[in-house]
Amino acid sequence: MTPTTGTWRILDDAVEVARVAARHVEAAARAAIERAGRFNLVLAGGSSPRRTYELLSERGRIDWDRVHVFWSDERCVPPDDPASNYRMAIVTLFARTAPPAGNVHRIQAERGALQAATQYDDELVRFFGAGQPGPMVQPAFDLVLLGVGADGHTASLFPGGPGLTSPSWVAPARAPVGAEPAERVTLTLAAIAAAAEVLFIVTGATKRDVVARILSPEGSELPAARVTARGVGWLLDRQAGADLHEQQQS
Repeated sequence: MTPTTGTWRILDDAVEVARVAARHVEAAARAAIERAGRFNLVLAGGSSPRRTYELLSERGRIDWDRVHVFWSDERCVPPDDPASNYRMAIVTLFARTAPPAGNVHRIQAERGALQAATQYDDELVRFFGAGQPGPMVQPAFDLVLLGVGADGHTASLFPGGPGLTSPSWVAPARAPVGAEPAERVTLTLAAIAAAAEVLFIVTGATKRDVVARILSPEGSELPAARVTARGVGWLLDRQAGADLHEQQQS
């Protein structure tokens, strides 16, 4: 197996992954603010980035007044629902301090996937001044944080979903049977590709098989394997990256 989807780094455990990820976000924020006066950060949902967000809150090393926060995807639930990615950020990353209200660009997914996707797409068009993400768009997001699901999805880009081919910034999505809530809103592959950098945070033994699939030729069509940006990096613990670690040691 040869990694072809970016740069890969395997760390001892999930705690170390969170520490390295937090330092990476802080460094990216400093660089973007120095260069452009603001930092456009896209947050991932799910459980993998939770400790990273807690560390960023505890360390307090980001000038949140100059940060614009976006979300890679959202479940169609109210913002105070335990399943909400927005709520997870509020109780972890923003437990101590937060950006100004106007800098927090929440996906209003409680409106339903289609209406929320249209509204969020309009908001990103206004913010970045471009009707569609594409080669002529300068890096829109400075850093996009992502995780990976057992089926190879990332954000709410599921195999065969419309967000994989849509030319817009945002698309409605529907999770596979058994994943609740099913109705979701997601950034598209095109929107993520307009980022300066993507950082995947992947931990735990349950992710070992999907990581191995992403590394294999057979996994090249998985949504996570199709993510492109000006830079794509992966942080894994030894459990998630066991097969890659064994390859590197052989």
